[in-house]
Amino acid sequence: FRVSVVTGACLREVTLDESVPTLFGQAFVRDVSAAPPLEVLMISVNDDRPSSRLGALDLSRRPASWRAIGPLPAGWIYTPDLTTTADGRLFAYVPPAVSTPGDAGLVQELSPRTGKPVSRAMKIATGGEAGSARAWALAHWGGTFYVFLTLDEDTRVYAVDRKTRASRLVRSGPAVPIPGAGVS
Repeated sequence: FRVSVVTGACLREVTLDESVPTLFGQAFVRDVSAAPPLEVLMISVNDDRPSSRLGALDLSRRPASWRAIGPLPAGWIYTPDLTTTADGRLFAYVPPAVSTPGDAGLVQELSPRTGKPVSRAMKIATGGEAGSARAWALAHWGGTFYVFLTLDEDTRVYAVDRKTRASRLVRSGPAVPIPGAGVS
């Protein structure tokens, strides 16, 4: 649904073309090369392929359709969640492919034009715990990335400093799957 941020009223239902994947991570990215600048809804998908893909959802068409942009880094077997920064940079969070003690996945800047990594990934250290990823989300606020990760029976929130690249556990508690996060 498309909802007014002023009144909360539903403006119209958004229907999706059959080609649009049913499970994806998403974030709006500001395309400053367009005149006037546009907000583009980027999506990450893993639809039983060996690697995830980056695409863009075109909400101006009815039904909405998507176009693939390119593959995401090899080994990303889970669908990454996406977020952007105030300066329009695109970032992805992907949990580890296998349950490894001390590894809670990584945050990676991506090119919105190709899906390729732009910089070195920020790895998230857990302190030794391991578990199978059940749900995850990524948000950025005030220079910090927030990773919400449900491993088996525990939900954790990690803060990753964008400048220092250091990660820390902010909160841990009973499993409450958080499949998406957004910041306006």
